[in-house]
Amino acid sequence: MTTKTTTTTTLPAGIYVRISLDKHDGAGVERQEEMCRKLAAEHGLEVSRVYSDNSISAYSGKDRPGFINLLADVKARKIGAVLSFAPDRISRNVGEYELFKATLKNTHCRLIYVNGGEQALDDPNADLISTMLSGVSQWESAIKSTRVAAAFAQHRSRGDYPTKPNRLFGYTRSGEPHPTEAALVRDAATRILAGESLRRIAREWEEKGVTTTSGGRPNAQNLRKSLLTPTMGGFTHYGLKKKDYTAAEWEKLSAWDKLGIIGRGNWEPVLDPEVWQALWAHLTNPARTTNRVGNAPQHLLSGIALCGKCGAPMSCRKKWYKKKGEGQPKRVYWCKGRGGGHPTRIAEPLERYITDLVLARLYQADIIGDLAAGVDTDRRAELTATRDMVRGRMADLEQQATLGNVSMDQFGRMNKALTDQLEAIDAELVELAGAGGVLSEVAGVTDVRAWWATATLELKRELIRALMTITIEHTGGPQSKFNPEYVTVDWKV
Repeated sequence: MTTKTTTTTTLPAGIYVRISLDKHDGAGVERQEEMCRKLAAEHGLEVSRVYSDNSISAYSGKDRPGFINLLADVKARKIGAVLSFAPDRISRNVGEYELFKATLKNTHCRLIYVNGGEQALDDPNADLISTMLSGVSQWESAIKSTRVAAAFAQHRSRGDYPTKPNRLFGYTRSGEPHPTEAALVRDAATRILAGESLRRIAREWEEKGVTTTSGGRPNAQNLRKSLLTPTMGGFTHYGLKKKDYTAAEWEKLSAWDKLGIIGRGNWEPVLDPEVWQALWAHLTNPARTTNRVGNAPQHLLSGIALCGKCGAPMSCRKKWYKKKGEGQPKRVYWCKGRGGGHPTRIAEPLERYITDLVLARLYQADIIGDLAAGVDTDRRAELTATRDMVRGRMADLEQQATLGNVSMDQFGRMNKALTDQLEAIDAELVELAGAGGVLSEVAGVTDVRAWWATATLELKRELIRALMTITIEHTGGPQSKFNPEYVTVDWKV
């Protein structure tokens, strides 16, 4: 719809471009921008800024940063005209589109489309037609959304591999294990269950030139997200949406429930289902200590050695000690607790002492058998079978509640008991997976001193955690001479 232009402006124009799904690396929005710039030249307008929302729907309700910035600049009167390809690029929601037009009208900002011409915002007839067109766009999006949702539901019910715009790392687009990435995923799962950090693995991948499926840098966050996807373990799922629940209902759902797992898919999983379940339980365990970006442990005993006064984990820092001829500060372990009596210990002699204890313990004849017994495959299989049974009972209970055979009070009590049982099983699986990983690896090593010399810091720390509890007592005297009598070691194995 083209109407006579009634508004002029000396302010520059802004171009808004958007596409819901761009499969050509930005080519869609680039074409829109090119046509809008030609439109600006035809109207004698100078373009000061381009606002872009690439691969973001105008119907779903998701935040659109480009659109938000556009409205802010219109309200601040930084631009006097908005150029876009067509009305459905601006919005596919009638309410949102009406607010957009009202904002432009209040600030006397022009609205010009490549496909539709300039809009007369003060003409009631033109306003009615544009509102009707926006309603048609909203209806089209709703129909498409319903059709797509039905298609996805059908695929899930058949157990088909989920097809998404972004390929999942480890799989080809057709749902087969990727020839190179699948091996990386399996290696990462093994190492994480053995105690290594996501951050270290992602850093190694980056050094080897590995990229994400979109060509980006691997990091702990995107690696974790890929590993936690049920598709990785061969499970078909739909994922619950928070907007479909009240806040109270959402809080009652467990993290596992929110995955919406239906059952096993008919594709070959990259990770064995049991391995993926153990990995999921490990990575989502609230008690798990994670290494946040920029705060990875750099010292052997930081966070492991405990303060003998307050029991808090000790930290490591550099500190000066007045000693003749000494020109560099020493690393020390110290407690952050306030008040006197908290221990401080020079790091190097303490680390040597603990290392010698670990190696001596590993060389003892009985330790190899103890460590090898740490991997209880029978117990893990038993726990996995019990967990599947509990989940089956929870599904049956939910069905009975839906049919009205179980009251909501009964459902709540029974579901809580099953949830507690499931959490206990997952906690034991985490313990089995973690302890079994690093300790079983050492159990098969003949030269533990050579293994220790080449092991990563994460593995050394995990081994120390598995073997002992270390408590540092306050000496009340100078720290220059190390005294093992003030270090208490309680062996776990």
